[in-house]
Amino acid sequence: MVEISVLMPVYRGELHLKDAIDSILYQTFTNFEFVIINDASPDNSEQIIHSYNDPRIVYKKHEQNKGLVSALNSGLAICKGKYIARMDQDDIADLKRLQLQYNFMEKNPENILLGGNAEIINSKRALVYPISDKAIRAQLIFNTAFVHPTVMLRKSILDKFNLRYSEDYKHAEDYGFWIELTSYGKMANLNETCLYYRRHEGQYTAVFKQEMFQMVKRIRTTYLSKYNIVLSTDDMRLMEIITGTKVDYSDNTLITEIGDFLNRFSTYFEGTEIDQVELKKITYKLWRRICDDRQKLGFSVYKIFIINPLAFYNFDIKAHLYYLKYDIFKRKKSNNNFLF
Repeated sequence: MVEISVLMPVYRGELHLKDAIDSILYQTFTNFEFVIINDASPDNSEQIIHSYNDPRIVYKKHEQNKGLVSALNSGLAICKGKYIARMDQDDIADLKRLQLQYNFMEKNPENILLGGNAEIINSKRALVYPISDKAIRAQLIFNTAFVHPTVMLRKSILDKFNLRYSEDYKHAEDYGFWIELTSYGKMANLNETCLYYRRHEGQYTAVFKQEMFQMVKRIRTTYLSKYNIVLSTDDMRLMEIITGTKVDYSDNTLITEIGDFLNRFSTYFEGTEIDQVELKKITYKLWRRICDDRQKLGFSVYKIFIINPLAFYNFDIKAHLYYLKYDIFKRKKSNNNFLF
C-alpha cells in the first residue's frame, strides 16, 4: 500500500521543475507515489518529466489547459495514498518533509490537515503560521493559516465527505478549502521547515493578486457567517485595510480606528468555538505590525499605541520601551517639532 501521494500540478514550470521533482524523489521517506498533473503546459515541462525513469511517478496530461483547481482535483481523483502531500512546481521540499509529516499524522488520527514552515529562497524571511488547531482557527478569520505546498491531507476524510477544491473559490482555492475542512477535524502546523518557497513575478499568486484579494474577502465573509457574525460596512473596510489594502500611516485617525477595531474584535466571537486567548494574540500582533510599520516611516507611535488597551495585553514591556525610546529620540532631534 502506498502511504503518501505527493500531488503536483504543472503549468509553464520548466524553469524550476527539475529542482522540485528531485526534492521529492530524494525524500528520506520512500513509500510514496508522485502524482504529476500536466495542465497542457506549452513549454518543456513534459520533456523534463519524461526524463525521469522512476516508477513512483504517476503522470497525467490534460490535452487542454483547465486551470489550477481542475488540475488539483484531477490529481486527487487518482491519488491512492493514505495521505496526500501537496507540492508546487517551483519550490523545493526539505528532504525530511514527508517523514516528519507522516510521523505526525500517524500519531494524531484526529488531525486531517497538516502544514509546516517554509523558508523563502534567496531571502532571510520565513513563512511561519500558528501550530495548534485553536490558533489556526483564529488565524483563518483574517487569512490563510498554511503555506499551501506544505500541506498534507488525510485522504479518507476527503473521500468520505467528497471534499475537493472549489472553482467557486478560484484564485484563493486553498483558503476556501481550509475553511471548509474546519468542519471535519483538527488542523496543525509543524514547527519545522518543510519547504523552501520560491517567490517570483510569474508565480500564480503574483499574477492573480487582485483577484485573490477579492476572493479572500468573500471566503472570510463565509467563515464569519459560520459564527453568525456580520461585520458592519465600516468594520469590513478596516478589515480590508489591515489584511490587504495599503495603509495610510500618516492618517492618525485611521490608525486609531484600526486599533479600536482590533481591540474589540475578539468580543464578536464570545460564546463561539474560537479561542479568545488565541484570537487576542493575533489581534495584538496585527496592532504591533501596524505600529511598527508606521514608525518605520518616521511617525511617532507611542501615544497612539499606549491609549489602546491592546498595548497592555500580556504587557509587552519591550514594545513600550521601543516606541517610547524612538519618540524621545525624535523629540530631541527635531526640538519638539516631530510627527504625531
